[in-house]
Amino acid sequence: MQVSPSATDNDALSVLAVDSAVSEEVVKAVAGAVNASAFSGVSLSED
Repeated sequence: MQVSPSATDNDALSVLAVDSAVSEEVVKAVAGAVNASAFSGVSLSED
């Protein structure tokens, strides 16, 4: 997990990497647990 706090307010950019896909329910649960103002799940794959 990487966290980059903002110098001017209480916001921070955080990145959490996992080894396998997670459901939309898990994404929403994590967003709620950390009280996120914006939250996204992204899947990266090689062709």
